[in-house]
Amino acid sequence: MMKALIKIMLAIAVGCSCPTLVKSQTKKPYFNSITTETGLPESQIVSFTQDKYGYLWFGTQNGLVRYDGFKLKNYPFKDSEGNDVDICVVKSLYEDKNGTLWAIIFDSGIYTYNVKTDAFEQKKIENEHKLYKDLDFDAKWIEDEERFWIIYNTPHINFKNPKIFLFDSHKKRVETFSAEEKGKNHLPALKQRDLIKDKKGMIWATSDSLLSFYDVANKKFTPYCLLSGLPKNTVIERMTIDPINEDIIWMTTRSHKNPDDLLYGNVVQFNTKTKQLKKFSHDKMMKASIMSDSCLLVTADSLNRLWFVTKKEFHYIIGPRIASQILNLTQTINCLLLPQN
Repeated sequence: MMKALIKIMLAIAVGCSCPTLVKSQTKKPYFNSITTETGLPESQIVSFTQDKYGYLWFGTQNGLVRYDGFKLKNYPFKDSEGNDVDICVVKSLYEDKNGTLWAIIFDSGIYTYNVKTDAFEQKKIENEHKLYKDLDFDAKWIEDEERFWIIYNTPHINFKNPKIFLFDSHKKRVETFSAEEKGKNHLPALKQRDLIKDKKGMIWATSDSLLSFYDVANKKFTPYCLLSGLPKNTVIERMTIDPINEDIIWMTTRSHKNPDDLLYGNVVQFNTKTKQLKKFSHDKMMKASIMSDSCLLVTADSLNRLWFVTKKEFHYIIGPRIASQILNLTQTINCLLLPQN
C-alpha cells in the first residue's frame, strides 16, 4: 500500500511540474468516494489489494468487497461448519505470484478465492489460529517458493515481543518465530522492525541495531551483525534491497531518547558481504546530497532507481555513482544528474 501511495504522489508531483499538462488541466480533479452509502460494509478499510485482473479488494472489520470501477460486490465467508461468519474482520489480503488471492479472517481461518465459483474457500492449515489471531492489520507478505513470511508491516518503537509467521502453503502449516519461542523458533529480537528477502533468496530481519538472517539449513534466525557506528539511541526502521548491487541493503533509521520521542533519522547503506556501513545525511555545500536528515522510506522502481522519501522531497539515485534528482511537491522539479562511470 505504501508503494501505491508513493506512485500516486509521484504522479501528482510530475504532473504538476509539466507545463503542457498544467495548461491542459483547467478543471479541478474530481474525487469519487466509496463509502458505506455506496456499498462498503463498514467505514474502516483495514486491508487492501489489487488482483491481476485489475479488481480492487477492500477488507473491512465487517466484510470484504470487490470493486470493478463501477460497483461493489460483497463476498461472504463460511466457517469450518459451513455457517456464515457473522463478524468478518479481514485482517489481510494478498495475491501471490501464481494469481491466488489469500484472505486471513480473524477468528475464522485462512481462505483462497476460487475464480470459477466466484467464492472464497477455507483452507485446513495446521496452527492457523496463530496467524489469524496474533497477526495485526497491515501485514507484509514475502514469498519464498511455496512459503510466505508474514509480519506486521508498521514498525514502531514500542512494538515489543514481535512475531514472524512462516506459512507453508504446501505443507499446510504455520510456524511462529518470536522472542518468547524456544529452540529453533526463537527470534533474537525484542522489538522487530522489518523483514526482507534479497536477490539471493536470503531472508533478513532487523531488531533495533541487530541484523539477523534465516538459516535455511538449521531452520532458525541467526544474528549476523550488530550495526555499530550509528548515533546513540538509533534503531533500524525499514530495509530495501539495492536493485543493482545484491549485497547492499538500504535502511531508514529512527532516533529516540525515550519511548514517546519518535524522530526519523538518516538513511544508511549496509554491505552484507563486507559488513561496511555508510551513513548519508544532508550537506548544504553539496547540491547532490540528500536534502533532509529525516528519511521516511527508501523504495526501488522498475527502472532500478532508488527513491528516498523525506519529509519535504523525493530523491533518487542512479548507477554506480550517486546522482540526485529532487522532486519538491511544493515547487517545480529541479534536476541534477552526475556523470556516470
